[in-house]
Amino acid sequence: MIVMEIRHFYQVQDDFFDCFGKPEVTELHKLARVKELNKRLGLSNTYAFETFETNVL
Repeated sequence: MIVMEIRHFYQVQDDFFDCFGKPEVTELHKLARVKELNKRLGLSNTYAFETFETNVL
């Protein structure tokens, strides 16, 4: 079970950094669209919640 939690957290963190991380690491031609979708869907809030929940556990 803990492996699934770690995997989930890693994926959430990876997706967040793909969007809001350093542009040198992210594919620039995809960045604008991903940022737009993340903002529209409120995924920054989801990431903050997931990070909080993980740190509380």
